[in-house]
Amino acid sequence: MVRLAPIQRAEFRIYAQKPDAHVRRHMTMDIGEPYLQLWRRTWVGDDVATSVQLWHPASRFHLAGNV
Repeated sequence: MVRLAPIQRAEFRIYAQKPDAHVRRHMTMDIGEPYLQLWRRTWVGDDVATSVQLWHPASRFHLAGNV
């Protein structure tokens, strides 16, 4: 995809959230453990190419980056 439509721009937002019982069960989380909600959008030209919402138990999340 990147070869056909190179990404011009990306936006990330990360939120710490408290899960309800349903989310906790599906993510196999302990009571009281927060999760991180990542929203990401990418653009090709003026058009949004991808828009995703990712959920990660905080104890199993690692954020790294390079510029």
